[in-house]
Amino acid sequence: MGLIIQSLGGIIAILCWILVLVKLFQARLTTLGVVSLLTCGLAGYVIGWLKVNELRLRTLMLVWTGGLIMSVAGLYLPGGSLEQARLMQLQMERTTPPAQ
Repeated sequence: MGLIIQSLGGIIAILCWILVLVKLFQARLTTLGVVSLLTCGLAGYVIGWLKVNELRLRTLMLVWTGGLIMSVAGLYLPGGSLEQARLMQLQMERTTPPAQ
């Protein structure tokens, strides 16, 4: 279940990032759009919140924030990536012979 929530949150976040990029380029904020592309969305998230009123992004930024929260929460839920990584580590420890 955690992996599904994590994936869904990630998809929502990517779609919101693309929509913010479109808004930035439409508003002729090309430099900020390119910076967002170069930072893989981190700058886009910050710029989106800084320009939330100017570009009318409030709903989109709230959805993006919700997607990020879902993605992080999915890590810690049963079946999430962290649980799967722990299970793989335990399995490797059981099958690896002890050093002599």
